[in-house]
Amino acid sequence: MVALIKSETGIETIGLRLREGDDYPYYTFDGFSEDFIRTENFLVVRDSKIWSAEHVSLFRIVPSIISAAIDRARHEERVAHLTYRDQLTDMNNRLFFREELRRLDVEREFTSFASNNPGNGANALRQE
Repeated sequence: MVALIKSETGIETIGLRLREGDDYPYYTFDGFSEDFIRTENFLVVRDSKIWSAEHVSLFRIVPSIISAAIDRARHEERVAHLTYRDQLTDMNNRLFFREELRRLDVEREFTSFASNNPGNGANALRQE
């Protein structure tokens, strides 16, 4: 699961924490050193709390935020794809062709041609 999340998001390090009593130690991780995991494994220290219960509860929200961001990015990619493609045939649609014609017309307006004819040494410049 961690490898899948890493490959889908492109992040280098990831750790998954699961609740164990009132704390959230790392259940699995990838990319962190063993020393880091030993030092940072627990969010709540038994003698004195590093994080309050309210802070620890915020860690529950982070995975849902990440999941929502990934889902939104996938949805936006799909919408962008369907903007120029037919949903049934996956062929270019009318909007795609309009945009292409507009792009080609703009490029045609601003193209210029420069030629150097070595035969007579004359230079020609033509604006289309």
